[in-house]
Amino acid sequence: MAADELIVRRAGLADVAGIARVHVQSWHANYPGILPVTEIERHTLARRAGMWARLLDGAAAVVFVAVRADAVLGFANTGPFRVGDGDAQDEGQGEGELNALYLLPTAQKQGIGRSLFNAGANALREAGFNSMRCWVLHGNPAIAFYERMGGERVASKNFSVEGATVAEHCYRFRLD
Repeated sequence: MAADELIVRRAGLADVAGIARVHVQSWHANYPGILPVTEIERHTLARRAGMWARLLDGAAAVVFVAVRADAVLGFANTGPFRVGDGDAQDEGQGEGELNALYLLPTAQKQGIGRSLFNAGANALREAGFNSMRCWVLHGNPAIAFYERMGGERVASKNFSVEGATVAEHCYRFRLD
């Protein structure tokens, strides 16, 4: 294996710091103008590291990392679709979800996101899901990526954060 070879594998507790770094840097690069600055700044390395440590310490987490030369360049997190409390998106019951897919800004447009997406989709397929959903904030440049990956917009909703109304869209992907 060459030192510059990209490896996509299941994440472990040793990856927490790298995942947190990717998460925070991605939010700071992609969400200004989409989310209020105070919301972006709330997501610090320490808070994200704590969140990912708790998640990876549990048996249910299915998180993949893309690593090159021992550096985490991106990650994806999958699981059952998180159905909201009585909201209009309850029709996703029984489907899988791509909960998160983030890359360092310098790792975009290199096929790394596609590799992580496919790892997550394959894990959900192996778990018996025949479709996967993913929520994406309106205005996020990743929308074009999800559409190229075959996603069909099936729902939209608004939520409030820091006094701002933010729209997000749900994309559905067939896994069979």
